[in-house]
Amino acid sequence: MKSIHITKLMEEKLNELIQKLDALTEKVSSLEANMVSKSVLTEEIKPILNEMAAIKVEMISKNDMKIRLRTITGKDIDIYAKRTDKIIDVKTKIKEKENIPENQQFIFLDENLLEDNSTISECNIKESSNLYLMKVDDEIFNFASPQEKIYIINSIHKLLNKDIGVLLYSARKNGDDSNNFHKRVDRNKDLLYVIKTTNDITFAIYIDKPLLSDGQTRTDSLQMIISPANKFAIKSLNDQATYHCKSDIGAHFHCMQLNTPFLSSNCTDINSCSDFTLPAYPSGNSSYQIKELEVYALKEYTN
Repeated sequence: MKSIHITKLMEEKLNELIQKLDALTEKVSSLEANMVSKSVLTEEIKPILNEMAAIKVEMISKNDMKIRLRTITGKDIDIYAKRTDKIIDVKTKIKEKENIPENQQFIFLDENLLEDNSTISECNIKESSNLYLMKVDDEIFNFASPQEKIYIINSIHKLLNKDIGVLLYSARKNGDDSNNFHKRVDRNKDLLYVIKTTNDITFAIYIDKPLLSDGQTRTDSLQMIISPANKFAIKSLNDQATYHCKSDIGAHFHCMQLNTPFLSSNCTDINSCSDFTLPAYPSGNSSYQIKELEVYALKEYTN
């Protein structure tokens, strides 16, 4: 009730100031006839305008909340909205500020896609909420759905304190070839492999050490496997998880072999794998096959 009372007082004060401005406007219109000094009018108008600006700021702080949305490229966008505003209203404000059409926006609260007709209050959005804005044409994880993208991004934020850096390799753009792969990826560390299989399951695999295509086996390098479809993002359960890599194939992980363009398991049954519990293969198959592959270098996440 207190905030409602404050708002009414502000509205009354604004109406009073508007009446004063109307009176001054009449003076301006008859400036020459009344021989009123411009400097006198300026001195009268200035404090009124300043007071109105201050009240406007205070009304925003009382009625509206500041919402911060982060794009997947790390840009922060601040808008003001009422708790009764719908998500579509938020998108309209973003369009006015960023020139992004409403139908090309996806707004997430953590990993949940928000519906246009839901209100800010119904979505339980607070000023401290973790909101993400995605666009239809965002050039990241180009074959993944918006929900898969946000799941992977949130996973590397929360568990690794990392963010997406640069795209090093795309099988679609750079050629599905081991030479192209190694030319672009070798000697880079903090690598995120993003994979879509032929049966449309998305994985992301993270290793922290530089990729070297000398065939040597290295331990404690496979740090995380992310599976949006099965809602898990886990670090290695075995601190001796290994990988090795040769110049004529991709990286070969313990229990997961990534050969451009195939993903297969060394385990006869994926669920018997000692390090990770992964989604079961499609019925009748003994391995996954890749149809899309991208490799990203990660960077430190700044919240």
